[in-house]
Amino acid sequence: MTDYGLTAGQQQLIVDFMNAGNGVYLEGTDFGSHHYADPVYAMFGIYFLATGATSYNVQYLVGQEDTLLEKMNMNYTYGNYYPDLSVDYFYALGADTLSRCQSNNRRISAYSGDNGTYRTIHSAIWFGAMIEAGSS
Repeated sequence: MTDYGLTAGQQQLIVDFMNAGNGVYLEGTDFGSHHYADPVYAMFGIYFLATGATSYNVQYLVGQEDTLLEKMNMNYTYGNYYPDLSVDYFYALGADTLSRCQSNNRRISAYSGDNGTYRTIHSAIWFGAMIEAGSS
């Protein structure tokens, strides 16, 4: 990985891995802003909308009903420069939304691509920056 995202070679390794029927979990606040036009991004069933602000993007997260994150409510390191820096906004194009933030923007999605031949989870937030808030 570079400061500007995945290299072309790294992207191809991920694409090949998924095309072989494997699942991929990928997190990063700027995956979309760096790779929205790359084939690897399309395999996550999402569409890049915009790059977030330099801070104060995500205050808390709410797991969505009927997903593996249902009833999981987490605080986030709101305003902390690195984890809250330019958190991408995305739209689901076939992916299921697993979690949304306080402004109702999608932050975590899951996708079963090509008729279930591979699976992905994409998180526009860093899991390590989540803080337990309890459950609903």
